[in-house]
Amino acid sequence: MQWEIRRLDDGRLRPCLSEIQERAEGRSATVLEILPLTSETLYRIEPEAGGTRLTLTCRYPVRTLTTEQQKELAAGISYLVDRYKTLIEDAGGQVEPDLGLYG
Repeated sequence: MQWEIRRLDDGRLRPCLSEIQERAEGRSATVLEILPLTSETLYRIEPEAGGTRLTLTCRYPVRTLTTEQQKELAAGISYLVDRYKTLIEDAGGQVEPDLGLYG
């Protein structure tokens, strides 16, 4: 279980709580985020000709999200992709899922 406090773009603080549901060492991990919005994210890293492929699959509850929630989700996913991209490039493509990256 991992917890953290995130600072939003507008300066507000938000508690976050997550749990690793499944992990295939060096290949993939499934994380259940409990706070602030229950969601499930599958992280998958695979070698590919000339580089590394990162696949993020995010599942959220079926309900209507406010425009602000949609923006926060999109920003969070962009943040994850940017952090992984930097890590993969810095490591020369030799990376495994590090679940501490999304915080």
